[in-house]
Amino acid sequence: MNPHGELTEQAIEDLAALVDQQWGDLMRRPDHSTYRSAPVNQESADADPHSRVPADAPLQRAILESAVKEPFGSFWTRFLSNLRRDLCLPGGLLHDQWQRYKNLERKSAVRISYGWLAAMGVPTGSLAPATVAATVYLLTVLANVGIETLCDACRSSDRADQGNDPVS
Repeated sequence: MNPHGELTEQAIEDLAALVDQQWGDLMRRPDHSTYRSAPVNQESADADPHSRVPADAPLQRAILESAVKEPFGSFWTRFLSNLRRDLCLPGGLLHDQWQRYKNLERKSAVRISYGWLAAMGVPTGSLAPATVAATVYLLTVLANVGIETLCDACRSSDRADQGNDPVS
């Protein structure tokens, strides 16, 4: 990153490498085949899939909670609300990649996550680790519930929220 908190190409590559490392660590865990999305809190067992998070990445959850200073569930709902434009809507960078390759390029996911985290007010000093953690969580959610389920829930939420500023 440069002194203004903007991502350089080298910083994007470094963060993408960390995403690959953390994602690989999760996939190599002996219990990785049992990963499933779970409600943010047990009281919301019937919550929408877009508000569900995997229960298998405690390191990433802790990093994000520390960076945003709020409960993970409320952060994750806001993050996905912002991310849906890029992930779920035609013309979005991550959407178009998924449609073409059925995969997301890590550098693009890092760039988008970083931008939304910055827009949400994550302090500059916490942006890099929060970006890695959010990107790993996103990849985990996509692996567990699939992009169609995630985006169907986001589209429903989008219709309900029309006219609201999602960055809040």
